[in-house]
Order: sequence, then C-alpha cells, then structure tokens
Amino acid sequence: MFLKKEAVKRRYTVWRTVDMLFCLGVLFIGSTIAMLFPYFEVFWVASIPAMVLIGLSGVWYDKDIPRSRTFRRVTGILRAVIYTVVIAAAVFPFVLQAHAWKWAYPIQRAMYLSHYQEGSIVETLLPEQLPEQAEQYEIRMVPAMMQGAGGIDICYYTDTATVKAYQQTAQNICQTSYVFTPDVQEQYAAARLDMTGKTAMPDGGAWFSYMEEKGASQADMQGAEVYVLGKGSQNTAVWMLNPVTGYFRIYW
Repeated sequence: MFLKKEAVKRRYTVWRTVDMLFCLGVLFIGSTIAMLFPYFEVFWVASIPAMVLIGLSGVWYDKDIPRSRTFRRVTGILRAVIYTVVIAAAVFPFVLQAHAWKWAYPIQRAMYLSHYQEGSIVETLLPEQLPEQAEQYEIRMVPAMMQGAGGIDICYYTDTATVKAYQQTAQNICQTSYVFTPDVQEQYAAARLDMTGKTAMPDGGAWFSYMEEKGASQADMQGAEVYVLGKGSQNTAVWMLNPVTGYFRIYW
C-alpha cells in the first residue's frame, strides 16, 4: 500500500506581496493620475500584466530555493529602478504645479496639450517657450478631468519687444479685442445689474477687472489690451497685455 505524498506548500518572500500591492496601487490610484496626465496610462496599463506575471511566477519568490548574490543584486536593482520611475512619474506633475519654475514650462505645456487635439485654440493660447526675460512669473494649469474643464492662468513681465510680438500675433487671430481707453474705463467703473440681480461688468470691463484683481498695477491698466483668441463651450482663451510695461497674462 502506497502512502499519499503530501503536497509541500510554497513559502513566498514578502516581496511578492509588496510587488502585488504596488501594482494594485498603480492600477487603482494611477487611474486618476492617468486621467489628469495621459502619459501615465503607460504605467497604468502595464500594471495589469505585471500582476498576472507576479501571480504566475511564484518560483521567483520561493523562499526555499537558494538564491545567488547576483540574483538578489539584479532583482533589487530592477525593483528599485521600476519603483522609482513609476513613483516619480506619478508625483512629478504635482511637484511642477506647486512651483513656478521657468525651465518646466515646456514640460507643463506639453502635458497640458496632451488633453487636446493638435491645432486647438489652447495650443495657440500657450506660447511654445517663455521669453528670456520673464519676471514675476506665475503659473497655474489645471488639467481637464472627465467632463470637467481645465484652466490656465499664467502671468509675467517681459520686454516690450516681446509683448509687441504677442500683440501682433493676437491681432491676426483674435475674435474680439478691447483697449483700456477712457470710454472703456467708464464702463469698467460703472457696474450694471444683470437679470439675476448680481453685479456684472460689460465684456471688456470684466477682463480689466480681473487684471486688477490679480495684482496688475495702475500703470499696467492704462493702455492695457485684451484679446479674445477663441471661445469654447466652457472656457474663453484670452491674452491680456500692456506693450509699455511688459505685462502679459494668459487666461483660459
């Protein structure tokens, strides 16, 4: 009579659990990040086959199989590199949003435009590069998420030649423009009531009011110009500038 041989239950290292949890985190938390920043979709999609591979490759985590120093070193390096790249890719855009770094502008622009089709008004709205002189630089870029609209608010002071170049570009493509003349100043100062009873400004005055609210000086206001580059269903693409003081603001 033969005795039935008992199956030996494998014992796995803690890294099998850690790697699986890491992949689950990328899958679930990464789905939100991928909606905000489409480039993260690569990591999100890769997490699914990675979990399958971890589940099927138990032999690589078996405690009872002797491992050479080279094996432990190689797997440790691979794990460190993969973890670092994925975490950095997830955190990087949020770090950029928290700081007004001029060198990061092209990266932020590229990430933001990934939400829109090539040739959209947003691509026209955002200059390809910041000028060499961009003082008091401020940037706020909120990416679109699902049905929610994104937002852009960028401001800096530059040389008058650059502002005049912006002015020429805006004049060629804008739908509507306003200049802060004495007539507009009267409209700007005279708030009117809309049908809901709330205080409202005429279209031109509203943008100048926004400039002042965001810290534009009186010198920036005098002779300021507003160019409406395009209107969407949820946002209006606007350049606000003053060719004398070098004030330039992008709003979406």
